[in-house]
Amino acid sequence: MDKTTIQDEVERALETLAFFLRSSGRSRQDLDRRIGQGRGFTSQVLTGRVKLRYDHVIQILQGINAEPALYFALLHPIAEADRPALHKLQEMFARFQEEQPATQAEPETQGGKVDPEELKRLVQEQVEQALKARQRKRRRA
Repeated sequence: MDKTTIQDEVERALETLAFFLRSSGRSRQDLDRRIGQGRGFTSQVLTGRVKLRYDHVIQILQGINAEPALYFALLHPIAEADRPALHKLQEMFARFQEEQPATQAEPETQGGKVDPEELKRLVQEQVEQALKARQRKRRRA
């Protein structure tokens, strides 16, 4: 079983965010001004005094003109073997987004529509495969 805790993941996310900030050449104070936050906000986030939230990550990345996709790809790299499954999930998600009705009606499951149970199964399968690959990688290290 993977011994990585949630706190370990949060610390890694913070370290990765700090790396992006350093790479941008901006100071924490400059970033605070750019994103319209009070003095010390970035320092509080990066040191863990303020609990890291998704909107903090996006706000900081936007403030340093960094692509969130690059941050998350560095944080959670996709193994080459998982790329076909990822592409399939991306296609399914795109169809899912296109087919969202204006009202909250139940989605159709035929005629090219995405079956929610099938999507759930595929996502669960991909997550399990990614976790297994990560465990194998850590065992080798």
